[in-house]
Amino acid sequence: MPTTESFAKSLPFPDDLPTVTHQRLELSKLLSGDEADSETLFEACASLGFFLLDLRGCTEGETILKETEAGFNIGQDFYALSGAEKSKFPLLPSKLGYKPIGGTKIEDGRPDRCEIDSLPTDDLLAFVPPNSNPPALREEPGLS
Repeated sequence: MPTTESFAKSLPFPDDLPTVTHQRLELSKLLSGDEADSETLFEACASLGFFLLDLRGCTEGETILKETEAGFNIGQDFYALSGAEKSKFPLLPSKLGYKPIGGTKIEDGRPDRCEIDSLPTDDLLAFVPPNSNPPALREEPGLS
């Protein structure tokens, strides 16, 4: 769930698009063993297949929100770099790294319109020696 700060940076959702009504659950209640929310979680998974999980109100959820916000900010910092700087972190055969717009072709042979930077989870969590990462990531613990 993106944070309130991230939503504030986005354009409002259009009023004329159809939406789906879904269940909203609170992580704090689920962690405390709330039976009603546990039943709602089961029903949401069995029927619609998804739900909104509110992470606010408990230490675990607040930690996830804080780390998510930091991740969004790192992404913004990376994509704000020049093309020359981003190209220093090319896409590897493992599909990790940076792929510029037009870096691959779509079915009809035209260049794609998608810019991607893919980071390894093990690298981000410092489970393995880090790759050569962009400057914004070098400031994060466990990354270089």
